[in-house]
Amino acid sequence: MWKKIAESEDLIVFERQLKNYKLKIEARKNKNRWEVFKTKVSKNSSNLISEHTLKNKKQALQMINKLKTDKNIKTLVRKKVKVSLKRVIKEDYVEKWVFYINKDQEKNFLIVKFDTKIKADLVVHEKYQKNEDDIINQVEDELGLRELGEECIFDIYYFKKYRAKRNKKNPVEINYMDIDIEFDFDEDYY
Repeated sequence: MWKKIAESEDLIVFERQLKNYKLKIEARKNKNRWEVFKTKVSKNSSNLISEHTLKNKKQALQMINKLKTDKNIKTLVRKKVKVSLKRVIKEDYVEKWVFYINKDQEKNFLIVKFDTKIKADLVVHEKYQKNEDDIINQVEDELGLRELGEECIFDIYYFKKYRAKRNKKNPVEINYMDIDIEFDFDEDYY
């Protein structure tokens, strides 16, 4: 049973106590929009399940009702990810890194371009799309991008593995992540 904890002009909070954890839905007015968060809270941790940005309070209330009826909590909880980075190219203003997520063998990569603003192209397997924020945070921490004090802009690209077949008897598997992709920068960039 969901219990209303708070309600005001700019805040709405519901909680539901389950056997080993508590679910919390919180809606906050932020400037002209409403942000709605659903979290799973246990003794030592809090995991964000979903977050939504909506135009008005009416839409926020509709989203709260939808989140309250969602029964499939296990599929919504994001698993923690661990990013392992390895630098493969270092130039004056550009670095290329490859990285793996958890113990997965999918090869992801990152191109960091240092200019007045730091720009990063992040190429990640599509199965980690829901972990985008965690991956970006770990990359920023590992590379010390926040410590530089400059704004860092991420462009994120997702890929999936393709399987090409010549015929049914002799299938050929192509892993496109084994192909190195290089970026060419014109002189105006530097």
